[in-house]
Amino acid sequence: MKPKASEKNILKFLKFSPPIITIFFSALIIALVFLVNQYTFNNEIKKLKNEFIKTNKELVKNEVEKVYDFILHQQEQTTQLLKKNIKENVNIAHTLISEIYRQNQHQSHNNIKKIIKKSLQDLRFNDGIGYFFIVSKEGEMIFHPFLPQLENTNVLEIQDPNGTFLFKDMVALIKEKNETFYEWYWYKPNEKTHQEKKIGYLKNIDGLDWFIGSGYYIDDFETTLKEEIFKYTPKINFGQNGFIFIIDYEGTMLSNKNQTLIGKNVLYDQDKVGKYFVQQMIDIAQKGNGYINYYDPNLPKEKTFLKTSFIKGVSNWNFLIGAGFNENELNSKIQEKQKLLNKANDEYIINMLIISFVITLLLTFIALYISKIIQTLFIKYKNKIAKEIHKNHEKDMMIAQQSKMNALGDMIGNIAHQWRQPLSTITTASSGLLLKHEFGDLHDEDLTTFTKLIDDNAQYLSKTIEEFKEFFDQKKSKEIFNVAHTVEKTLNIVSSQFTAHHIQVISHIQEVRIYGMENALMQMLINIFNNSKEAFDNSKLEKKLIFLDIYQKKDKICIEIKDNAYGIKPSILNRIFEPYFTTKFKSQGIGIGLYMCYEMITKHFNGTIKAENTTFFYENESYTGAKFTLLIPEYKGN
Repeated sequence: MKPKASEKNILKFLKFSPPIITIFFSALIIALVFLVNQYTFNNEIKKLKNEFIKTNKELVKNEVEKVYDFILHQQEQTTQLLKKNIKENVNIAHTLISEIYRQNQHQSHNNIKKIIKKSLQDLRFNDGIGYFFIVSKEGEMIFHPFLPQLENTNVLEIQDPNGTFLFKDMVALIKEKNETFYEWYWYKPNEKTHQEKKIGYLKNIDGLDWFIGSGYYIDDFETTLKEEIFKYTPKINFGQNGFIFIIDYEGTMLSNKNQTLIGKNVLYDQDKVGKYFVQQMIDIAQKGNGYINYYDPNLPKEKTFLKTSFIKGVSNWNFLIGAGFNENELNSKIQEKQKLLNKANDEYIINMLIISFVITLLLTFIALYISKIIQTLFIKYKNKIAKEIHKNHEKDMMIAQQSKMNALGDMIGNIAHQWRQPLSTITTASSGLLLKHEFGDLHDEDLTTFTKLIDDNAQYLSKTIEEFKEFFDQKKSKEIFNVAHTVEKTLNIVSSQFTAHHIQVISHIQEVRIYGMENALMQMLINIFNNSKEAFDNSKLEKKLIFLDIYQKKDKICIEIKDNAYGIKPSILNRIFEPYFTTKFKSQGIGIGLYMCYEMITKHFNGTIKAENTTFFYENESYTGAKFTLLIPEYKGN
C-alpha cells in the first residue's frame, strides 16, 4: 500500500522530530537545573534569615527578661529593706521613750512629754530624711518635728489627698495590734501638687497611751535603685553588638551604651521611612511587651539596616526596657553563603553542559536509527490500529453492559441481605412451634406469639419486595412526593448492605415536597450511597459515616450527602460526571452511576448536582470526605 501525502508527512516527522526533541529537552533540563539551583539557593537564604531572626529574637527577649526580673527582684527587696529599716529605727526611738518614761514616771505627765519631745526633736535617720511622730490613742498630736502647729490638737479628721482619715486609721490599727506597718500617700516637703506613697511603722508606747510612728517615701528608695540600675545595664553585652537601653514613657533616654544619648528626649525621633519608633515602643510597653521593626537612626545614612527590638514595660516605674539586633550581621552571613553557593552552582552547570552534550549526541544517533525502524513498521501497524479502535469500541459497549449487570447484582444482594434476618426469624419460630407440639408443651399463648412473629416478618418481607418493586418500576410519569418518605424507602433498600459493612447513616431531613419521578430520586441516592460504600471498601477506616441532610434553601430543595472516606482525588474531581470517564475510574469509588445521576437530575427534576471534597467536624472529631449537593426547584403547588 503506497503511503498518502499525510502519511509521508508523518514519516518525515518521525524521522526528524526525535533529534529535535532530544536537543530541546536537553536544553530544557539544563535550564531547569539552573532554576532548581537558584531555587535551592533562595531557600537556603530564606532559611538562614528565618533562623537568624528567630535566634536573635529569642536572644534579645531573654536579655530583656533577665533585666526585668532583676528589677522586680530589686523592687521587692527594696520594699522589704525599707520596712526593716523603718521598723528598726522606730524600735530604737521606742526604746528611748520607754527608758525616759521609766526614769521619770514619778514626774508629771507634762514634764515627761517635754523630755520626750526634746529627745526626739533632732533625732533623724537615713541621711536626715527619716523622722518620728507621736500621737495619743485619743487622736491628739503629741509630737511632730515638721508640723509643730499640729501638736496638742486632735488630728483624727485630717485626710490625705485621697480622702483617707490617716490618724483615725492609725489609731484603729494600734488599738487592734500592738505594732504594725501602714501605707499612705502624702505630699513631700515643699511639694503641694504631687503626692507620693509612704510606708510607715507604728508601735504602741506602754504606760503613756501613746503610739510612735515614722514613715518613708518609697520613691526615695526607688530613685537610688533606679540610678544603680541605669549605671549597671550599659555594661550588659550579648551577641556581636547587643546591649540594653531604657526609655521612660515621656521619651527620655535613661540608659544606653551610647552615653551621649542619656538624658536626651527621643520621643519624636524618626527612622528613614518617617516612623516614630520610640512612640510605638512606648505603646507596646504600656500594653505589656512585644517586638518592633525600624531603621536604626544612629547608624550612618549609607548603612540603613532594619533593626528588630524586643520591648517590655515596667509599669510601676513608667519606663521600658529594650534590646535589639541589626540585619547587617545577617547580610554578612548571606554574602558568605552566596559565594559558596555560586561557586557550587557554576561547577554544577559546567558539568551538566558537558554531560548533556554527550547525551544529546548519543540520543540523536539512537533517534535516527529508531526513526528508520518506525518508517518500516508504520504502514504495517496502521491497519492494526484501526482494528484495535474497533475492538476498543466493542469493549466500551461490553463495559457499559457489565456495569448494568453489576447494578442489578447489587440490588439482588440488597434483597438477599434484607430477607436473611426475617427468614431466619420465621424459620426459628416455626421450629419452636414444632418442638413445643412434639413435646406436648404448646400452649395457646405460645401459638399466638409464634404465629404473630411469623406474620410480622412475612409482612416485613412483603413490604421489602414492594419497595424493591417500586424502585425497579420504570414508569416515566412525574408526581408530587414527600422527600422524607422517599429517603426512608431508599435507606430500607440499602440498610442491610450498610449494616454488613458497618456503615452508619446520620440524617437530618426536613418535611419538603418535590415534583418529579420518585424512583429516579431513589436511584440517584442509591448510586451516591454505593460510591461511598466502594470508597469505604478501599479504605481502612474503622468509623464509617454517611451524612444525609435535606432542607429548603430559598426556592430550592437542597440534598447534601457526604462521607468520611477521604474524598475524591482532585485530579479527577471535575470529570466524574462524564460517562466514559466514570466507568474507567469505578475502582476508585466513582461508577457510571454518577453520569446517570447527572442525566436524571437535569432531565427529570430541572436541577443541578455538584461534587466536592470537604472537611467537617462531628462529635469534636475532624473528618474529610466527598460531598455531593443536589439542588431541586421547590414545588409551589397546593
